[in-house]
Amino acid sequence: MVGDTNGVRDVFLSDRTTARVTRISVSSAGAESDGFSFETVISGDGRYITYTSVASSLVVGDTNAVTDVFLFANPAAAAAPGRPALAATGSDPIAAGFSAVLPLGAGVFTVAY
Repeated sequence: MVGDTNGVRDVFLSDRTTARVTRISVSSAGAESDGFSFETVISGDGRYITYTSVASSLVVGDTNAVTDVFLFANPAAAAAPGRPALAATGSDPIAAGFSAVLPLGAGVFTVAY
């Protein structure tokens, strides 16, 4: 992929309708990650994608030196925007919980790493 020069495994979202491929394992500013990403899960409607990464450059202040789970909301998906999950208390769940609750996608969107 053009611009993919970090030399590590990244996560890509492919829209099979438009043939567009987007690298999603980048920072919110679009900067490449400094570590590899893996273990992708896509929701059945293609709206949400989770992935695990050892990169410390994907979010500001990631200084814990451990693997993190990230949630990407796909703006091209047809589903209405909303919260994918909340803890029983109504607060944000821990990030690792997202991987367990999203079913594998089987629609027009696919992910690869």
